[in-house]
Amino acid sequence: GGASSGGCGLYAIHPDALLHLLFFANVTVGFWIVGLVQRSFWLIDPYWTLFPPLAAAFYGSRADRPFAASDQFAVALALLLVWSARLTYSYFRRENWKFGEREDWRYTDMAKAHGKHWWWMSFFAV
Repeated sequence: GGASSGGCGLYAIHPDALLHLLFFANVTVGFWIVGLVQRSFWLIDPYWTLFPPLAAAFYGSRADRPFAASDQFAVALALLLVWSARLTYSYFRRENWKFGEREDWRYTDMAKAHGKHWWWMSFFAV
């Protein structure tokens, strides 16, 4: 028990591994299941506007990463935030300022092209 077990223990020993494990469980598996249930993988597009800045903040907040206090990291983070804001704007503009209105046309085309196999192929494609 305690802080040495489970996620806290993994974070203490391998914080990067915990981030990747959470990403795999929540996004790769979780979003895939939601997409199958909804028959639409729209959720992944707005996700990409949030994850990169959050991952950068995670890496930048680590005490064992001295580059986090550097000017280069600050510039990279600022550029990442600008990119994220642009991607968010583009997403909402494409969706006529509605959230989750439709999925990206590429996923729709792939679903049509792969027919009955799309349910499992989508795990690797989306």
